[in-house]
Amino acid sequence: MEQHPVPQNVTTFQFRLIGDWTIKQFGYLAGGAIAAYVCFKLPLPFFFRWPLAVGLPVFGFGLAFVPIEERPMDVWILSFFKSIYSPTEYLWSRSAGQKPASRPVPPPASSPRPFFSHAPAPAQAMPTIAAPQPATITPRILTYRPTDVFAWLKDWLKSRPKAPPSAASDVFRPETTPSVTGKRLDISTPPTVAVGPAPAADQAIASATAKTAALQEKLNTLTAELTSKTVTESRILELQKQLSVALSQKNTMEQDLMRLRQQINRQPPATTPLRQATMATPVAVSQPTVRIISPEAAVRAGLPRLTTFPNVVTGIIKDPNRELLSGVLVTVRDKEGIPLRALKTNRVGQFAASTPLPNGTYVVEVEDPRARFVFDRAQITVTGALLPPLEITAKGQKELTREKLTKEIFGNQI
Repeated sequence: MEQHPVPQNVTTFQFRLIGDWTIKQFGYLAGGAIAAYVCFKLPLPFFFRWPLAVGLPVFGFGLAFVPIEERPMDVWILSFFKSIYSPTEYLWSRSAGQKPASRPVPPPASSPRPFFSHAPAPAQAMPTIAAPQPATITPRILTYRPTDVFAWLKDWLKSRPKAPPSAASDVFRPETTPSVTGKRLDISTPPTVAVGPAPAADQAIASATAKTAALQEKLNTLTAELTSKTVTESRILELQKQLSVALSQKNTMEQDLMRLRQQINRQPPATTPLRQATMATPVAVSQPTVRIISPEAAVRAGLPRLTTFPNVVTGIIKDPNRELLSGVLVTVRDKEGIPLRALKTNRVGQFAASTPLPNGTYVVEVEDPRARFVFDRAQITVTGALLPPLEITAKGQKELTREKLTKEIFGNQI
């Protein structure tokens, strides 16, 4: 009788193709040797080179031939990293309970039957679930017309006296204040004093009357729309709200109008005293925004000398607060407006051309790329001498507004 071979695990069998080594073992050995050779040839310090050159072959040999507790070393390393990156905390949640329809129904209590019986067991009655009754929707029937609700409002509007027509177009339009433009006063003739009723009260009465008439017109429009047969229920509710608001506004305006008329009737017409008109003094002119810095002033201010060549344009740019501006564009143009030099200020607000200009008259224009400030143009004349630096100060929004108002009030007199 022949012996059967010892059973082996054929699923993890590895063929030994290189002597007694498997391909995996040979790969670990060859990889460790190649890595050690590469580390030895790299230009590394000796305290890095020698440990790597010795440790990598030993590590490859351990992966190939040194098992730990009957497991290869690479299996231990893979298990180590899997255990590190796998979650270590799990959350337990209670499973949802069974629905009432799916729970088993206990059999009804009956007389005990023998344990052994050849008769088939009686079938258990399955519980029946009544089908849900669909919700019935009963439409609501209106027994009256929606427009009949406002019958009292129509009677009340008919009994109210109508206000006189006015030229006001819309009561909800905001009142605009006319712009005030200064004009030169003529003081050759004395002013005349006008005596009569206060114009403010008359204007208030006229405005209140116009608003009341506009409200009455709006109420008539809303009432006509309510009486139409094509109005939906949502539109009726909206019109009802608008009618209540307009009605309250009309009552308020009528009360104000009556109170103003009573005040005017009680007060006698007062005279308005007027003063002698005098010529207003113009606003003091601000400091110039363009000036020339003398060499002595530049030395006292600590400004460096930007150039030593003649006919070279230099200067500094400041904001309205006398702070230096950087990144501002400076353009030098001739009389025909052709740009000859394009410069840009540095971090300390200085600009300087690299080449001299021919003799003549030029215009220096300054522009802020971020459109924060506005600058005046400077005109310079080049005569072949060393040009002093320019100081150009920006004009802020306050200065521009002040100039605009001054020009509107005083014209060209200043």
